[in-house]
Formats: sequence, structure tokens, C-alpha cells
Amino acid sequence: MKKFYISLATLCILSAVFGIWTLSRAGGEEISACVGPSGLMRWLASGECRRGETELNWNVQGPQGLQGERGPAGSQLHLFDASGQDLGVLLDIDNDIRENGTGFRTDFPSLDAVFDFQSSVNPPSFIVSSNLLPRGLVFSESDCSGMPFVVERPLHDYTVTEFDGSYYMTGGVDSDPGTAMSYFDNTGRVCMNILPEATSTFPLVKIVLPFTLPLAYPPMID
Repeated sequence: MKKFYISLATLCILSAVFGIWTLSRAGGEEISACVGPSGLMRWLASGECRRGETELNWNVQGPQGLQGERGPAGSQLHLFDASGQDLGVLLDIDNDIRENGTGFRTDFPSLDAVFDFQSSVNPPSFIVSSNLLPRGLVFSESDCSGMPFVVERPLHDYTVTEFDGSYYMTGGVDSDPGTAMSYFDNTGRVCMNILPEATSTFPLVKIVLPFTLPLAYPPMID
């Protein structure tokens, strides 16, 4: 019989604790309960405990703990050309870039830059693809020379693009209220003069490629 009373008391305590936890989840950030002289506990919805009972209060959610140790770095795939040049950490592959072609996007953390590459089967080729055509640029000089700018921030910050044999990094720089003096027409060949116009532009930052061109076909992932 004594064991039965102990089990019953334990069951009552567990039921009370579960009931308190369930009700506390419904609202409020603090749990209040009253404990009698016999040790039995009841949930306090409102008001005060009865004479002879002790009130207990605790938070539904405790303070945030310390941040755990940083886990080991996961494995990262890299893109290489056929000569073994490391072309960066592989971010994305696009098999629909064009018929018989594959697009690759990589990241160079040392440059904080993102590169796009394009591989074609027929004819075999592997190149750095440009995200900006000449007609997508405006220039600080009247003859389509000088500092190149883009009028709108590129879709992908820190993307590298090629223009006139040099490579530039777009995005990741603050807007500059520059003055546009010229631009290329839709063919990308004829320079058009425009009146000086103050506009919100994003300058291109010239960079040195961290690999050597031309790239050797075919690309490899490892």
C-alpha cells in the first residue's frame, strides 16, 4: 500500500508539472505555482497562494547559452581547367546556359570575387564569361574611354566581367554620383556622346586574374 501511495504521489506531481508546462506554452513568459506543506504542487493561474503554501516562479524560457565551438569546415568542390589551374570554389552549375554548353560560377575568397565560366562542347571551348556587354556601360570620357561605370547595381555583387581586354569586379562598391559622358550603341561598336548627366553609377574595379588565360578544355570538378 505504501508503494501505491508513493506511485500515486509521483504521478500527481508529474501530471501537475506537465499541466503547468502545457498551460504556460499557451501564454505568458513566467510560470507560477504553489507548493503545499505535503509537497504537492499546483499551478497558479492568478491571484496568490493559500496560507501555508509557498509560491514558486520561473521563466518559460531561460537565458540563451554560450555559443558552441565552431564545427570543422565542410568539403568544398573546386573548378579546374584541364591544366590543373584552380578556378575557385564551385558555387553553381547551369546546364541550360546554351545548347551543348555548361555554365559554372565560382568564388575566390582571397579576392572576394565571383567568376562565371562557360564551357562549350561544339566547338570545344572554356572561357571566362562576361556579364556585361559594352552597351551596358557608361564612361567618364566622351569617346567611350576613361572610367567605366554601370548605371544599375549588378544582379550578383562582386561578379567579375571583361571589357576591352581587361577584367573588372562589379558590385560591392558604394554608389558614386558620377557623370556619364558616353556609351556604346546597341551593336556595342559605335560610341555615342551624351550630355553630361549626373547619375547614380557603380564604378568597376580593375583586377588581376588569379589564373592564366587561355583556359585549357575541358573543365574538371574535384
